Amino acid sequence: MMDHLRAELAAVGVDELPAGWEFVHVDVPVATDSATTGIGTVAGYGGTYVPTGPAQGNYGDVDAKVSNLLAGKGHLEELESWTPLDVDNVPVVVTLGAGQYRSVGRMITLSSAPHVLDRLREVWQRLSQPEVSGAMQGAARALGTGDYQPEVPRWCSWSPRWPAAPVPRWRWTSADS
Repeated sequence: MMDHLRAELAAVGVDELPAGWEFVHVDVPVATDSATTGIGTVAGYGGTYVPTGPAQGNYGDVDAKVSNLLAGKGHLEELESWTPLDVDNVPVVVTLGAGQYRSVGRMITLSSAPHVLDRLREVWQRLSQPEVSGAMQGAARALGTGDYQPEVPRWCSWSPRWPAAPVPRWRWTSADS
């Protein structure tokens, strides 16, 4: 997608993605997946990769971390309908990914929620730099979309790599709440 956007922008005289367009890939594997030949990664195109998987350990460790956090806040019941029951027999190497098991990926990501939040705050800080407005104004002019208005709220679009099953509402909990 990023290479396609670069090509579209080049056609109107914009040589690079504007500084206000930040692409963030949040995924479980510790290292970005680059197994698809001919398709680059978000990080390879200049975006940000945020891994949620642990550098070591197993699914039982991940489950214990999230379960203990939620139990301490009185919300352990939030996990009971969708997490694996036999945590010692989850056939996934969590440092490599979730193995196409959605519930495993969700637990791994929940275990790293504070890390994800920190990385998203870093991205937000980059988007808040003064030079971003100038870059966005130039892109808006080139694209014919009118003036860039920095006071207009920014937005984020999230799309799963694969179609997702229905997910119950998430109650994101951090150490601060």
